[in-house]
Amino acid sequence: MKRGINLGLISLISLVLFSNFVLAAQPIFTIRTDGTEEVSYTIELLNVERDSVLLSVTNSSGYSWSRVIDEQPSAPYTVYNFPNTDLKIIVTNAKVQNLDFNATILAGFEMNFSVPSGVGEINMSIDELKNKIEFVSADDNSATIKITNSSGYSNSKEIGFNNPDYPQSKKINDFLVILKYSSEQNLELSASVLVFYEKNFFVGGCENECNINDKVCDGNGYKLCGDYDEDVCWEWGEVANCNSDETCENGVCIEADTPVTCSDRCSLDDKKCFNDTNYQSCGNYDSDSCLEWGESILCPMGPIGRICDEGECITGFPDPTPEPTRECEPIGLRENTKYCNNKYK
Repeated sequence: MKRGINLGLISLISLVLFSNFVLAAQPIFTIRTDGTEEVSYTIELLNVERDSVLLSVTNSSGYSWSRVIDEQPSAPYTVYNFPNTDLKIIVTNAKVQNLDFNATILAGFEMNFSVPSGVGEINMSIDELKNKIEFVSADDNSATIKITNSSGYSNSKEIGFNNPDYPQSKKINDFLVILKYSSEQNLELSASVLVFYEKNFFVGGCENECNINDKVCDGNGYKLCGDYDEDVCWEWGEVANCNSDETCENGVCIEADTPVTCSDRCSLDDKKCFNDTNYQSCGNYDSDSCLEWGESILCPMGPIGRICDEGECITGFPDPTPEPTRECEPIGLRENTKYCNNKYK
């Protein structure tokens, strides 16, 4: 038997729809888009159970609907619709323990873009923060959506489209964007996307260490954020090691670069003259593990100039060159009737 918390009519979200787009009003957060006709939706969280929530939706005319929505921690998501409304709901987290609960609700609407003949951007406000959702580009395999808020933060992501039965999704700022369709035909770009604002509701004696389904590298492996203990909070799971031929990057195991083979070109700390005035030292100066000659270094000025000799800089006076040893006296005859001179010694 599931244990739940009855929260009564705790009003969580009020959404306002202008034309075909969503706007929010009180009491918790507000969504507002361009348009003229206003329809408001108040979403009330009636109950949180393990793996599901009970929601009530009331529009501005007083009509009300309620239904249980199951938790979906990861994509592909099943989008829940309420009768006779354009409102769409996804629940990605629902957990309860004693009097603590943790629930994440995504509320949004479908948006259809077409450039240059149709809509290319939609302005949406969450409370006082304005967001501009732009349709940047598209082809038959993907679409790029950009979201910029009034604080100056901007982010854009390309969302792939491979199979209409398994639409792809990306997190952009506080929004989840799901691509249903994209096309490029005769210079006309079009796309259909579901744009959800994500809101987390949490009451408990612990704190979330991370965001659900986030990944982070740890050594040559990664950790996944989820619920692995008995409280209602999210924490990092155990390290999942990458394969021996892989490395972790941004929480994902990818194929490692092929190691570069090399051989030492010299012995450590050896020196040699690069030219008459410069020398080089042996060491590891690049990204591989082998030794090579470093850059040439100019010898310091000595008494007779800058001189490199056998890898060493001459910093003092050189030893005087000894006079050659004479093999005979300058005057007189030697053997074989030869005289002693510079040619015949």
